[in-house]
Amino acid sequence: MRATSLCAVVAMCAIAGCTSSARTRALTPSPNDRVEAVVGFGPVDSAVLYALRDRRRLSWSFAPAIRVPAPDIFTVNAVGSAEAAQLPLVVLLRGRAGEPPYVEVSLLEAGAAVPGIAVAGELVARPCLGESWLAAFFVEGLGPRPLEPVVIHYTTEERTYRFSVDPARHTLRAPSALSLKHGDADADPGLPDRRYIWFEPSPTLKPVLPLVLRRDREQWEGGGSSERGTGNYGFDFALWTTRARPSPMHRPHTPIEEWRVYLLETPPRC
Repeated sequence: MRATSLCAVVAMCAIAGCTSSARTRALTPSPNDRVEAVVGFGPVDSAVLYALRDRRRLSWSFAPAIRVPAPDIFTVNAVGSAEAAQLPLVVLLRGRAGEPPYVEVSLLEAGAAVPGIAVAGELVARPCLGESWLAAFFVEGLGPRPLEPVVIHYTTEERTYRFSVDPARHTLRAPSALSLKHGDADADPGLPDRRYIWFEPSPTLKPVLPLVLRRDREQWEGGGSSERGTGNYGFDFALWTTRARPSPMHRPHTPIEEWRVYLLETPPRC
C-alpha cells in the first residue's frame, strides 16, 4: 500500500507539476516549467522528491552493438587494463526480447583479461525493442578514462562473443539530468536502514531509459531499465544501506557521496 501511495503522489507531481517544499525540491527556480519526471529518495512513506524539468533524452546511437542469443545463463565481462587503482567503467545495455520487450542497463568495471576463445559478434546498425542485443559506451567523468579500447565478452554455455568499445569514439559527453552530493538525499541520520529510490516520468517524457548511478568512497554502482509494462523501471539497487552487507563475500557499504541520473533514449520497436 505504501508503494502504491508514493507512486500516486509522484505521478501527480510529474503530470501536474510540483512546487518546492520541505520534501519536494525543484531543480530550476521557475515554478511554471512543466515537471517531466520525479526521482524520490528515502523511506517509502517520506521520500525526498526531486523534480526534473528537462525532457531531453540522451542519444547513444554512437555506441557499438552486437546481436546475442538470449540464454537463461550467461556472463558479461569488460576486458581492459587492470593496473590502475581505479578501473575504467563501461555502461552496458542489453536488449531483452519478449512481451513487453525492454532494455536493461548496468555498469561494468574493465578488469583483467578473460581466458578462452571469443568470436566477433555480428554488429547491429540500429538496436530495437524486440530483439536480443548488447551495446556499450563510456560516460565522460565517470571513473578514469581508459587509454585504449575495452573489449566486452558475452559468454553463454556454447560460446563467447566479443566487441570493442573505443573511448575516442564511444563516449557520452553530456551532463546528467540530476546530480546530488552527500546529504542531498541522505541527510537525516534518523532515517531507517532501508532506503529506496523511485523514478516516475510524465507521459510526455515516455519512452525513456533511466540510468541511476551512485558512488561511495570506493566505487561507482549503477543500473536501470526501460519500462517493463507495469510502470516498473527495474533498478537493480532498489534499496541502499550504510551498514555492512550480510555476506562476507561483499565489502561493507560506506555512505553514498554522489548520485547521478541520466535519461537515455529508448530504442524504437522492431
